[in-house]
Amino acid sequence: MAVIIKIFGLFYKIISTRLLGIEGMKMLSIIFPSVGLFLSLSSFSIQIVSNQMIALNKKTKELRASSIILSAIRITLITTSIASIILLLLLPIYKNIFNTSLIYLPLLLTIPLLYFSNLSGVFKGYLEGTNNFTHPYISNVIESLTKLILITIFLLIFKNSDIISKIIIIFLVYLLSEASSFIYLLIIMKRKKGTIIPKKTKGLEIKIFKQALPLTLTILVSSLSNYIFPFYLIILSNKLNIDSEILITEYTLITSYAMPSLVLLESVSTTITKLIFPKITEYRENETKLKRIITNSFIIILLSAILSFSINYFYTDFILYFLYDNNLANIITKKLAFLFILLYFNPLLISILEANNKEKYIFFIQILSDILTIILSTILMIIIGIEGLLYGILIGLLFKFLSLLFIVIKKTKVKINRISLINNILLGALYILSIKIFNNLIISILIYLGLVSLLYLYDNNIKVPYLYKKHKEYL
Repeated sequence: MAVIIKIFGLFYKIISTRLLGIEGMKMLSIIFPSVGLFLSLSSFSIQIVSNQMIALNKKTKELRASSIILSAIRITLITTSIASIILLLLLPIYKNIFNTSLIYLPLLLTIPLLYFSNLSGVFKGYLEGTNNFTHPYISNVIESLTKLILITIFLLIFKNSDIISKIIIIFLVYLLSEASSFIYLLIIMKRKKGTIIPKKTKGLEIKIFKQALPLTLTILVSSLSNYIFPFYLIILSNKLNIDSEILITEYTLITSYAMPSLVLLESVSTTITKLIFPKITEYRENETKLKRIITNSFIIILLSAILSFSINYFYTDFILYFLYDNNLANIITKKLAFLFILLYFNPLLISILEANNKEKYIFFIQILSDILTIILSTILMIIIGIEGLLYGILIGLLFKFLSLLFIVIKKTKVKINRISLINNILLGALYILSIKIFNNLIISILIYLGLVSLLYLYDNNIKVPYLYKKHKEYL
């Protein structure tokens, strides 16, 4: 199902990008960080917390599932209402930024979107915490399919409209797709007897609040950084005598063109992370079981990361023209491609820390990486010009990955089969080399997948040669 969702999302990305063009995408690159900020504030990480609490409660049986869900819904409704009020108060500022009152409508559509998205998150948290991943994925399929159908219809009807009207269409599509997902999940939850029956929660809201706070602060730091950064660049461009339009275009090419193409297969990473999160929580003290789970996850994510890299690095023009009908982000994509092999592991590293209640480390790492990105981008733009923006962002992302990896190694009991990981890295290197030799992506992928499959059977003790016996503690 994750593949289906990704395909729908890919076509939605293609259609919406072509509908808006570079000018519309530049405007969205300023608006969407605001939406992300309010989604972070309003959701309050309740999906993650309810997922974790439900998974732990399966072992402890201290609480009723209905109590956890009811408390999560109460907090969600409160935080979403507060975020909505703040958004309404900020509307005049957005009018001045975009010099039009029409910007009110897409931002007003964000308010019901917040409610649908956050309540759906609570339901998904419960279902995933009980190892029921089918219904959350179906809801995501419904959401993605609704987006694709609606954007196609609106594209045909409003293709000659102005940019603001098209942006309103994008937000309307987001709202309706979130509503469709919410309705499906609500029907599923109502069928589960006792799931949403009001119970006395015995102060459970306070416990959820304390657990969600550091997670929310972490996400808010990132969202706030994304929110401020475009405006900071406009101010900085005036100080450095750089054309602000050119600088925002560069920022848009990085964040809205290059990065989305580089995470084409990131759904593999996020799907694996969702599937194993309850198990990491459940077995976080069992080193043997945890090691097997993490090792297999690392190998699958590495596989998807290397495949994504090869497509984006060796066939950059094809991918960019396919997605955006232009290759304006060609050089940027190539420069970021190697880094994104590593960044595919971020969701897994973050999930490990969350399952071990190490959220405070994620928070501090996010703050430091955002500060580093802003400082380095500024210094490098002063030294080498606009290109310094890309290198500042690149170093900030690399710092975040290395910091997360370091904390996971030092602060958790997670271990990985080193021999297996090294073998898979070597296979990835050989695969990349084979593309150069054969100059044929399909042949190289088939060879690579075949070798990875053989190695998987080899590592799982179908036949363990003498060389591996002395390393059996890692198997």
